[in-house]
Amino acid sequence: MDKLGKKGMDRSSGYIGIISAYETSPFCMTRLHMQAAGMDDKKEIPLGYSFDESDVDIVDDTQVLSIVPEEPTTINFLDEVEDIVTGFKGKVASKLVYANGCVRWVVHPPYKGEKDYDKYQILANKRLKIIRANKEPVNSPKTGGPIERSYPR
Repeated sequence: MDKLGKKGMDRSSGYIGIISAYETSPFCMTRLHMQAAGMDDKKEIPLGYSFDESDVDIVDDTQVLSIVPEEPTTINFLDEVEDIVTGFKGKVASKLVYANGCVRWVVHPPYKGEKDYDKYQILANKRLKIIRANKEPVNSPKTGGPIERSYPR
């Protein structure tokens, strides 16, 4: 990810920040996490926000953050995994990569109804063991947003 560690601006909101992480998933477009550079008027660190990669322009090509290579992993999308600390089980839905090389996985438990939708966990790469590897190819849908996905052509 060549944008990681650089200063970006969201075209819709005008928010400017340092791109400190990104999230990839075969089910949606890549999201960039941007953290404001510096403190706000109250001398507090402002919140960071996530934006669709396609909406972010690089405003300064200077590498602001030092980038550490991503830690190696054998985990893939839709693998069934278990958290070795808590025993939480589910399938891998997306991958978060931080500028410091840290990798986190978004893991969803088996779906049992609408109330289970938000019961996902974001877990460290090293805490997960693969229970069953996904052997099917994971094809990404078009990334034109929810309307495009809702109305097949």
